[in-house]
Amino acid sequence: HGHMSLACTGKMKRSGFASAMFKTESNVLDLDEFDAIDLRVRGDGRTYVCNLHCDSWFLDGWSLFQAFMYTDSDKWTTVRIPFRDFVQTHNGFVQPEGKLNAGKVTALGIALMDRKEGPFRLDVETITAVRTDAEDNGAAVERAKPESGTGA
Repeated sequence: HGHMSLACTGKMKRSGFASAMFKTESNVLDLDEFDAIDLRVRGDGRTYVCNLHCDSWFLDGWSLFQAFMYTDSDKWTTVRIPFRDFVQTHNGFVQPEGKLNAGKVTALGIALMDRKEGPFRLDVETITAVRTDAEDNGAAVERAKPESGTGA
């Protein structure tokens, strides 16, 4: 939780960004036997981004894959993000030919990048890699953005 500020101080050119990253205990986490990530979260109604960092041939040593994560205010939900929904980005640009290599995950991150000043809060209870193909073909548990005013 925190307070998003849009103020720029010192050498900053832009602001309005907050993130946390969880690195793997080993250098690389092999998630090849899974096809989605479930995040049990209680949010604030804002849209977050889930980031998967993967080992790669880029000079910086990793590739970034991102997917949107919608939250409800003060309601615990399980957000399922199929690996197929992650898109590769590099220096802020989508790399359409990029394909997530689930066998080379080095970190998972969550970011808030909506540039809206004010308080934010995202509680994370669990993050779990899951296999969904036998269960529901990767359908969302609570993936879609809630309709305005429904409280869903």
